[in-house]
Amino acid sequence: MNLRGAWVTALAAGLCLPAWAPAGAPAGVEGPPLTVPTADLDAAFQCIAPPRAGDRGVLLVHGTSLTAEEHWGWNYALALPALGYAVCTVQFPGYAFGDVQESSEYAVHAIRRLHAATGRRIAVFGHSQGGIEPRWAIRWWPDVGAAVEDLIMLSAPNHGAAFADLSCNAPCLPALWQQSQGSQLLAALNDGDETPGEIAYTSIYSHTDWVIQPSLPEATAALEGAANIAVQDVCAGHVVDHIQAAFDAVVYALVVDALSHDGPADPARIDAMVCAEAAMPLVDPVTGWQRTAELYALAGERQAMADNKVDAEPALRDYAQQDFVPTPAGGGALPPLSIALLAVLALLRSADELRAARGRRA
Repeated sequence: MNLRGAWVTALAAGLCLPAWAPAGAPAGVEGPPLTVPTADLDAAFQCIAPPRAGDRGVLLVHGTSLTAEEHWGWNYALALPALGYAVCTVQFPGYAFGDVQESSEYAVHAIRRLHAATGRRIAVFGHSQGGIEPRWAIRWWPDVGAAVEDLIMLSAPNHGAAFADLSCNAPCLPALWQQSQGSQLLAALNDGDETPGEIAYTSIYSHTDWVIQPSLPEATAALEGAANIAVQDVCAGHVVDHIQAAFDAVVYALVVDALSHDGPADPARIDAMVCAEAAMPLVDPVTGWQRTAELYALAGERQAMADNKVDAEPALRDYAQQDFVPTPAGGGALPPLSIALLAVLALLRSADELRAARGRRA
């Protein structure tokens, strides 16, 4: 399915932008003016089909190094519309390599558009870096927080990730600086209430995700006030890597549970039979493992070739500047050797699973 094929015609009305007010302001108060041209924001918002008034809207937010189509077009952009959800995506510029604060403006606009089109509060589902932009939007734009009912995060580096720390030992991408443990952006994002507003927060992660570490003893993905769920809490011994999580059956069960109930996901409601499933509905396991390998290769190539690497983290925007003291996640970073071993094990497992899936299909 090509997400570029269908455009939404319903526009959010009355997007006048008064002066910024902090998180917790009345619902009708909007945040700082958006600096990205409206035409660019509109072009970045795409839907499977035009959402209608009363639809349950879900906005899919992609991660670093990929496009929205590459990230979602073969998994949740197929499965969620089949369940009756009005599904839309937001496309960050430059594979989400740039300043997270700029990318977050795209999230702000997309949430406003989908909320206006459906006339009801929406759900937002972000994978990897795609969990940070919605949080930033909710923190600094109060009307956005009022428009969101569920925020579901998958493998989100909410308190920084060790892979970003290693990447930024030399000039690196702006978004990687901001995903590092102890970044100013994450310090600002996590200062005070980590889960503001009347929103159901679900953070799903995996102990075997070599990208989003640490996961033990305290997960970087975990947020105070959220339902923090490791896939291994549902299925002990279940191995789920970073990109694999985009088609994993256990992850899918948790996502659908969050979408279909009031409040966040609850592992107690998940049928244990899902532990035997190889992939989520509408995703062939062979396709899933092929996409996993392809997207890892594509992400590595794009990051290596990127020409916008910088020597320091982008400065905080004026509206976010306070005296923040960066605090790394409680578990501390994994040593480089451990990260390398996890990466090798993940790639080996991908190859094994692909061969096994081909054998089952034969």
